[in-house]
Amino acid sequence: MDPEYASTMPEALHRFAEGSQRDLSAIREHIVTVKQGEEVVSGIHAMATPGHTPGHFSYALAGPEMLVVTGDVVTNEIVSFEHPAWRFGNDTDKDAAVASRQRFVDRAAADRFRLLGYHFVYPGLGAVERTARAFRFVANAQ
Repeated sequence: MDPEYASTMPEALHRFAEGSQRDLSAIREHIVTVKQGEEVVSGIHAMATPGHTPGHFSYALAGPEMLVVTGDVVTNEIVSFEHPAWRFGNDTDKDAAVASRQRFVDRAAADRFRLLGYHFVYPGLGAVERTARAFRFVANAQ
């Protein structure tokens, strides 16, 4: 919704921004923005994971085990964990995406929360553990 998107966003996102402005303007009075750590609804907290797209978020769902819906901070259950510093062509701000991914996988391993990955092989559910070199996604981890 940035009115200055033409100068603040990569050209590849200009059509996306134009469509977003057109569509979201129709419901502007109903939109509620969130910030890092804020509760979206009871039990769901926003996790800022910028880089793939401007304002990218993942969402943490409270429960006996925290479940994080990853969005596109991690896009592949092998590469994103074994090589979190690698850049991906679809990230709009590659430096921010790498930094977000590195923080995210480190925290996921340290805090032992479960992940649900949009682009992971079905069912896309698992956890992260540290390896000697980096990290590893363990599908369906308990």
